[in-house]
Amino acid sequence: MYQINSSLYTMTLDEVLKLAASRSHAPGGGSVAAMSGAMGAAMASMAANLTIGKGGYEGVWELCSKYLSLLEEGLADLKERSLEDMRAFDKVMAALRLPKGSKREVELRLESIQLALKDACEVPLSLAEKIVSLMEVNLALAEVANQFAVSDCGVAAILLESAARAALISIEVNRKELIDKDYSRLLEARKRSLEEASQKLLKRTLKSVKERQSYSISKK
Repeated sequence: MYQINSSLYTMTLDEVLKLAASRSHAPGGGSVAAMSGAMGAAMASMAANLTIGKGGYEGVWELCSKYLSLLEEGLADLKERSLEDMRAFDKVMAALRLPKGSKREVELRLESIQLALKDACEVPLSLAEKIVSLMEVNLALAEVANQFAVSDCGVAAILLESAARAALISIEVNRKELIDKDYSRLLEARKRSLEEASQKLLKRTLKSVKERQSYSISKK
């Protein structure tokens, strides 16, 4: 059983995989999405690091340093969001366990469940928004990064886009239980907007990567 105050990032990769594959409800989809996004941010950071200080790219060192700072901040943020998603899940489970012996208890339980469900929707939605913002940074980086590391921007784009989709799909199990249908429709609209944005950014980044990969390895 996981400890909510422990970090998945202090565990070995094998331990994380075993935990994710177990009967434990956490880490769930949102947490795994955050971890996938963190790996994407790490790959983009590597591309930036392989450009800064590299001869022939002096004109973009400062710019890539700015991108690197944003990516590193994003990576740290995504690591925290892995735990945030687990906390949101725990709130839903705690609400479901509330007593329902009296009419008042039933009312309080329902109110608590709905509040927890909204939080469980907002957390992965906010995660997807953060990931999309990192995809924008990665696209800008792909256009100027060391061409011998630009493929890492492509890998980052694929990981980040899939992480965004994973975060968004994890919303549905909670959204469909919401009583507030206006709020539910708003969530759906925000979700569709983020899906479209992430797909467009992925296509643009891969196009840039492909164009900049037209080089001879012997010239490295």
